[in-house]
Amino acid sequence: MIFPMIQKAMRAMVCAILCCLPIVAVAHSGATGIVKQRMDGMKDIGFSLKEIVAIARGQQPFDPAVVKAAADRIASHADEIPDLFPDGSLHKPSEATQTIWQDWTQFTKLATDLKSAATSLEAKADTLGGADDLNAFIPAIGQTCKSCHEAFRVKK
Repeated sequence: MIFPMIQKAMRAMVCAILCCLPIVAVAHSGATGIVKQRMDGMKDIGFSLKEIVAIARGQQPFDPAVVKAAADRIASHADEIPDLFPDGSLHKPSEATQTIWQDWTQFTKLATDLKSAATSLEAKADTLGGADDLNAFIPAIGQTCKSCHEAFRVKK
C-alpha cells in the first residue's frame, strides 16, 4: 500500500524538476563567470537525473554503466556546489537568494546529502536487478534538489 504512494509522490517530484529544465535554458542566457558555472552544473544534474528517471520508467534500456555515469556526474557537481557560491554572488541571472549565506550550514548539508545519495546509487548500480530497482534511489536525489530549491532559490 505504501509503495504506490511513494511512487506517485516520486513521479510528481521528478516531473516538477524535469518541467523546469526548459525554463533553465532561457534563464541561463547572459550568465557569466561563477554564476554560469553553477547554472551549467545544476543543468547537468537535472539532465543526469532525467536520464536515470527515463531508465527507471522503462523509456530507456537498463544499463548499469549509464546509471553509474549519471550518478557520478550528479555526485561530482554536488561536491562542487559550496565552492560555486562565494558570498554575495547574486548577480543576474542568478536565481540564488541571500538565504544561502544566512543558512550556510543547511545549504552545504543539502549539497552533501545530494552527493551521498548519488554516490550510493553509483556504488550499487552494478548490483541492481533492473530499472525497477532504481526507484529506491530517485526520491533521495529528487527530494534533496527540491529542498534546496525551495529554501535557497528565487521563487518563480
